[in-house]
Amino acid sequence: MQRTLPFVLSLAVVFFTAVHPLHASPRLSAAASSSVQADTGKKIQMTLRNDSAAPVEFKVGEDVVPLDAGKAVVVKVPAGTRIVANKAYGAHQAGDLIMQVSKELNGATLHVR
Repeated sequence: MQRTLPFVLSLAVVFFTAVHPLHASPRLSAAASSSVQADTGKKIQMTLRNDSAAPVEFKVGEDVVPLDAGKAVVVKVPAGTRIVANKAYGAHQAGDLIMQVSKELNGATLHVR
């Protein structure tokens, strides 16, 4: 038993030091990071629709977009743009993230209630 203890401990040290880099956070390769940058250059067209009874106001990137009750507006923004509540409404406080635009949302409609 005393002979195997140092052997087992040395295996455990080797195993745990080898496993750590495998589970470290991934790094983007040069090719992957360039494709992410290319995606943010393409404009995504989507519709914001206010289905609530009260007007709401969003901040889309740096632009403030007011939206009257029952109305819709089309926006064209790069992928990665954040849409946040500019004023409190419903369950959202001012500054709450509503969504982050991705290329999969091209042509989609966001219904706000």
